[in-house]
Amino acid sequence: DDDDDDSSLMDSSEDSRRRRKSRKKSSKKKKDKKQKKKKKRSSGKDAAKEDAEKDPIAARNYAVVDRLYDLMHEHPGLASELPIMLIRMTSGTSFDLRQMSDVSAAQGLQNVFASMSSLGVTKESSGGWTWQSPGAGTDELFLLRLTRSMLNQVGLTMEAVDDYYGMNNEKQLQEAKPTANAKSAVQNETLGLLSKFKPSMDKDSNPLSLELIALCRMILEGQSISLEGLPDDNLRDAMEDLFAKAGLEKSEMEDDDSSEDDQTEDDDNNEPSMGYALKDDDDSSSKKLLEVIEACEMHGKAASQREDSSEDEEDGPAPAGSQLAKRRVQQGPSLPPELVQAMAEKRKEQFDAVNGVQLPSNPNEREEWMLNPGEHDLLKGIKSGKVMKSRNFQNKKVSSHQVEQHSQPVVPEIQAQVDAIMAAHAEARGPSLMDQHRQKVAAQKAAASKGGKTDFNWSRDSDLDSGRRVDKDAVKMMLGSAASSLKDTFTGGLGRNM
Repeated sequence: DDDDDDSSLMDSSEDSRRRRKSRKKSSKKKKDKKQKKKKKRSSGKDAAKEDAEKDPIAARNYAVVDRLYDLMHEHPGLASELPIMLIRMTSGTSFDLRQMSDVSAAQGLQNVFASMSSLGVTKESSGGWTWQSPGAGTDELFLLRLTRSMLNQVGLTMEAVDDYYGMNNEKQLQEAKPTANAKSAVQNETLGLLSKFKPSMDKDSNPLSLELIALCRMILEGQSISLEGLPDDNLRDAMEDLFAKAGLEKSEMEDDDSSEDDQTEDDDNNEPSMGYALKDDDDSSSKKLLEVIEACEMHGKAASQREDSSEDEEDGPAPAGSQLAKRRVQQGPSLPPELVQAMAEKRKEQFDAVNGVQLPSNPNEREEWMLNPGEHDLLKGIKSGKVMKSRNFQNKKVSSHQVEQHSQPVVPEIQAQVDAIMAAHAEARGPSLMDQHRQKVAAQKAAASKGGKTDFNWSRDSDLDSGRRVDKDAVKMMLGSAASSLKDTFTGGLGRNM
């Protein structure tokens, strides 16, 4: 056994030496690559400087690029504001950089504008920076395009920038993949436990992830946790496995603050209670418990995001045949709780009214007939069973027999008094206008019958055709001397002369 232990120790030492050598070799290779890159950059810069010394335009371009690099490196937020400033400067706006609150940003912009002096950017006597147009009708994007062409000549093209950021993003993704997937065994065990035992539908109960976080924090504080009180055997076994992988120690618990009832029960049950706690002088178990807490927090965030996404998906119309449509058909339309409460109260009031229960009266509340409109049914007001009859007056003669049946006997003395009063009234009043007219018409008829024909005697048979027939004599009499008068007025030789 001792030989085996010595051999295992030798193997482990050799493996550690090999690892150290490989690490040294890899570090040397990295250093060599960095030095080569630095040499290339320095050689490129030297070549660029030599070109700049030979060509003044290239020197100006490199100076502008250096000032822009310094400005963007210290103040990256100006990357979106500087193009707008150049456009406004081209349109005639001047910028007084002394009014800026950030002094370093103002100094960087001043250096950039000073390097662009050969392009027409000048500083006024008032202290503002402006641009002098070389001629009329310049485009507002002139300075912006000119700056972009300068960057392109230096080599800072948009394609190069996109390639650079694309390569960096790919490197970041490749570096992030192993870190995202590199979860410890304890975290995988925790996530498996949380996914296996889903939380109950009771809203008052906390989810399992929060309860597990609370247990881990209690253990980190130095307390001992017993899992014997869990009703679910499967959950208890899973948590025991998790605590065992986390490196917790199962030991006997000390009940210092137990009550009398608990002491009597302990006397009946002599078995001691066991709980999980941290090991003495062992930091690995506490680190693993922190990993368990981190996994629980990750699981809780993912669950909340799924709930939010499901709530967002349930908004709006559901496609026909989808799971959401089937769920809505099963559950029915969702109503707000206030409306459901109001419907329940109104239903209770109707039920009490039918059963004759007297409702409590509120003096500040109006009665129902004041708030709700009354019920009206048009069909109830229509009579059925008989045909509607005409309501026109029916002129029927009443027989004397019916009048005698409906009439009542009159006292003779009273009738005599009424007749005397009517006669006296008629004598005092005299004849009416209608009676006078009738008398006049009757007198005229009597006089006509006695005297014979009157002045106007006309008969239809004899006098209708009289005066209608016209002969030659009548025509001559009517025309008279019209023909001779016409001849005197108009001469007969007028037509010939014409």
